[in-house]
Amino acid sequence: MFFPCFRDFRNLKTGPATPGEKQIVEIAKALSKNPKLLILDEPTAPLEYYQVEKLFKKVKELQEQGILVIFISHRLWEITKLCDIVHMFRNGETVGTLDFSVQPRDENLIIPFVAGPDGNANYIKKEKRDFSKAEKVLELKNISFLKKVSNVDLVLRKGEVVGLGGLSGQGQEEILMLMAGVLKPTKGEIYLEGEKINIKHPMTAIRNDIFLIPGDRQKEGLFIDHSILNNVIYPRYSQKKDGIRLNFKNLNKQTDNIIKKMSLVPPIRSMPVGNLSGGNQQKVVFGRWLQFASKILLLNDPAKGVDIQAKSDLYRLLHELAGGGTSVILYASSNEELINNCDRVLIMFEGRIVEDICHEDICDEKLLKSSLRVGDSK
Repeated sequence: MFFPCFRDFRNLKTGPATPGEKQIVEIAKALSKNPKLLILDEPTAPLEYYQVEKLFKKVKELQEQGILVIFISHRLWEITKLCDIVHMFRNGETVGTLDFSVQPRDENLIIPFVAGPDGNANYIKKEKRDFSKAEKVLELKNISFLKKVSNVDLVLRKGEVVGLGGLSGQGQEEILMLMAGVLKPTKGEIYLEGEKINIKHPMTAIRNDIFLIPGDRQKEGLFIDHSILNNVIYPRYSQKKDGIRLNFKNLNKQTDNIIKKMSLVPPIRSMPVGNLSGGNQQKVVFGRWLQFASKILLLNDPAKGVDIQAKSDLYRLLHELAGGGTSVILYASSNEELINNCDRVLIMFEGRIVEDICHEDICDEKLLKSSLRVGDSK
C-alpha cells in the first residue's frame, strides 16, 4: 500500500533504514490518518537538512488546509521559521508566549524565557589554543573500517578538543565507535600514550579511561527503566580496581555529587531515568563519567534533542574537563557547536579526513565550503 503522504518523502533507500528515514516513516504514518490535530515532538532531530525542508513544506500545506499543528523543538531557528505562536516552558511551567503576527521572528526573544533569569543559554566560546607541542594521548594510523572509514590518520593531544565535521554520514560516528571498542578496525593501528592498543571491546576502552557519550541516549546510553543511581554506577562493574563487591554507601554519595554537579531535575537518585526530560537524561549519560579520571572523552552529537540551557550546561562542563587535561573528540551535526567548542575541526568526506581546520579559521563559511569540496577526498 502506498499512502499519498509519502509523495514528498520519496527516494527512501533499500536496506537498513537510517534514523532519519525511520522518522519519516513515523511522520507518514501519522499523516496517513488524515489528522485534524498533528503533534510533532522533536520531529527534526534525526533528519538531514533537506528532509527538514520537505517536512516544513508539508506542515505549511497542512496549515493551509486548516489542520492544527503543535510543533515541539529545541532548535530555535525552526521555531521562528515555522510557528505562528510560541509557548515556552521551563521546569514544567509555562514561562512565556510569543505571537509572531505582532512580534518579530527573533530567536533572541525566546532565549531569556527558556534560560531563566539566572541562566546563560549562550555558548561559552572555548578559547582556542595551539596544541601542536602538547603530549600525544591518542593516535590513529591508517585506520579503516569496511567502506565507512578509509585510511584515517588522527592525532589527539592532551587537553585538546578535536571536532569531526562534514556532511552527516561521512564516517564520523564510525570513527568514534572504533575508538570506543564498539567496532573493530579492518586495518590500521591505534596508539594510546605511545603504546599500541587493541580496543577489542567497550570494556577495554573504559578500563583505559576512554569514555563514549553515544548518539542515541535511550537505546545506547541508558537503561531507561532503571534509576539514576544504577545508570551512574554500571561502568563500575568493568573496573577491576573496584573488586567484586561495590561500596554502595560511597556510590550513593558519588551519585548525589554528580546529580548536584549536573543540576539534575528532579535531584532524586532513585528516580527512573525514563521519567526525566531529554536534557536531564543526557546529563546522566554525560555525568556518569565524572566519577572517573577520563583521559579521552568521545562525544557523538551530545546536544542533539536537548534544550538550550542543558546544551549550555553540557558544553560548560566539557570546557572544564578539557581545561583539566581531558582530551575530547566531538562529532556534532551543528557547525555552531564545532565552532564554539573545538580547537581543531577535521572535515570528513566518504570516510576520509579531507581537511584539518585550526584556530581562527574555524568559522561557518570555512566548515561549509570544506564539507562540500568533495574532490579533495579523491
